[in-house]
Amino acid sequence: MGFGCKKLNCLITSGGFPLILAEQQTGLLVVADYRGHFCQKCKTGGVGWVYVKNSNRYGMAGWYPMRAMKEGFVGISMTNTSPLIAPTRVKEVAPGTNPIAVGVPAGDDQFLLDMARTAIAVGKIEIQRRKGENIPEGWAQNAEGALTTDLEEACCLMPLGSAELNSGYKGYGNVKKLCSAYAII
Repeated sequence: MGFGCKKLNCLITSGGFPLILAEQQTGLLVVADYRGHFCQKCKTGGVGWVYVKNSNRYGMAGWYPMRAMKEGFVGISMTNTSPLIAPTRVKEVAPGTNPIAVGVPAGDDQFLLDMARTAIAVGKIEIQRRKGENIPEGWAQNAEGALTTDLEEACCLMPLGSAELNSGYKGYGNVKKLCSAYAII
């Protein structure tokens, strides 16, 4: 395969869509190898779908729909991740950020939604770390379950809406349910 990925097991589902067993390889590289198959299925059947199972970091969720839009297709990308979020009133991480992105071409215009279930993207924590600055309140909590601005104490990201006071209950598990259901088809 291209991009330095080792040969992957690719099973074709009953609908003719590939299920790629990624063996913990980087999702971005795995999907890049199967983008042509996706585009061909879109052109011939009106719908293209690629399932990737057991990959790891897949980069910006919006990258995939952006590529589909360049070909004139609607693109949807979603993944489940390792636990990173502290659900409301919980001290430990439970669900992942589970990003979802949707891209829709419309002539000269386009629409792209790229979001996760956290108050902020994980990358923003890294930016603050590199700048040597604390994080704003509402981004993370410490091991005791209290909001913190100290990067050294931060152990869990806050859910979309941040603390309970700001509507901390927001769709736990929705993307995980979709990803899990599609991956077992």
